[in-house]
Amino acid sequence: MSIFGVILAGGEGTRFGCVDKAALRLKNMPLVHHLVSRLDSQTAQIALVGQTNAPLPQAVIHLSDGYDPPIGPLGGIYAGAKWASDLSDRPCHYWILTAPVDGPIFPTDFVQHAEPMMAARTPIIARYGNDLYPICGLWPLKMALDIPAQLEKQNGYALRPMLRALRAQEIDFQQFYPQNPFANANKMSDLLALSRQLQR
Repeated sequence: MSIFGVILAGGEGTRFGCVDKAALRLKNMPLVHHLVSRLDSQTAQIALVGQTNAPLPQAVIHLSDGYDPPIGPLGGIYAGAKWASDLSDRPCHYWILTAPVDGPIFPTDFVQHAEPMMAARTPIIARYGNDLYPICGLWPLKMALDIPAQLEKQNGYALRPMLRALRAQEIDFQQFYPQNPFANANKMSDLLALSRQLQR
């Protein structure tokens, strides 16, 4: 079983004043480097999808969105799936692990906890208590490659309706973590809170 990491960086960072979120620094390191360190041990290779001028680790591939103009997370997931497919001899045996670039404390054991659910071959999406994180998840590669066909069956480009249609599973990480590992940096106060969380 091979897993490819896909970091989604398609947001415009409007609540930060339209900054490049991947380049924002936390504990003196760009957010994208935090994500790479979190995904590295769980994945064979990693790609970032979206526009950024942040310096990327050498092994990370930089991809454009799968749609022009971009359509949001589904376009990024599809772009990552196409990249992974080019590296895969049998897509039905591969998965992609997706995470947002502004979620720097993403679980390093996501795959470990999700593994018992992978036999169902449907997306596995993160939850923390009452909060669902649809961008944080494991997708069977073959299912992610089918995003364009699935979009023809729904109105708009929202992620959650597609996850429902694909019978996505949910895994609640509140049972594993006393603090939310999917907290993201939408504004400066979030970045400060994440900095304090990393100090614990």
